[in-house]
Amino acid sequence: MNIAILVPFYKNVPSLTCKCLLDLVIQLRNHGISYSFHSTADTYLHTAREQLFEQFEAHAEKREYDFVLHIDSDQTFRPEDVVRLLKHAEENDYSILSGIYFSEFGEMVLPVLLKEMDAEAKKRTAKARGVKPGEVKEKYYRLVSMPNKPFFEVDSCGFGFMACKPQVYKDIAEKFGRPVFAPEAEKGSGRIKGEDVIWCEKAKKAGHKVMVDHSVIVGHLGGEIGLREYRAWVAEELIKKKAKGK
Repeated sequence: MNIAILVPFYKNVPSLTCKCLLDLVIQLRNHGISYSFHSTADTYLHTAREQLFEQFEAHAEKREYDFVLHIDSDQTFRPEDVVRLLKHAEENDYSILSGIYFSEFGEMVLPVLLKEMDAEAKKRTAKARGVKPGEVKEKYYRLVSMPNKPFFEVDSCGFGFMACKPQVYKDIAEKFGRPVFAPEAEKGSGRIKGEDVIWCEKAKKAGHKVMVDHSVIVGHLGGEIGLREYRAWVAEELIKKKAKGK
């Protein structure tokens, strides 16, 4: 397997992330995976992702890649997490497969996974805010709990720990033009949708599903979200399941 690793750096990078990346590039070949490493620094995230894509595009003219691996510069993971994600994407022929990481969302800690608002989701959101469903303008909501499946589909994921086939980029560029990564204002709410959400929307319209690997959980240093918070979240989920089974 041949992959391209894309990492956007900004200013300071946590030492734990640096160690994870070093461990990864040292050990990948032991798993039969060859790679090229691409990075940018000191620019806005959507610009960084577009620059990384352009770097990859230039390399892909001379070298064939099976997958592009996106890793953000505040993630913590093991090489085994990357290998599992890539192998599962290959075995299941997924064009987009994300691992799971968490971030703070208001007073909660939630997976960085989004679903489109349906009528029931609007009712729940409106009730929590004390407003009418018609006043809920957002297009997406963050998952509170995840399906109990090895792999499941979402409408959008973050780019913190995600693998995709190069064909996804080609399809997006052919259908929507350039840039491939760019934020947009959300109609109705006026909020800014990030470049990751826009990319996933374009990928879906180009015929690709956004899949999630339930077995790949990684840490996220942004907002001090890591294994401690994840374990607390898992414990809460287990308690809920046991309560429903009684």
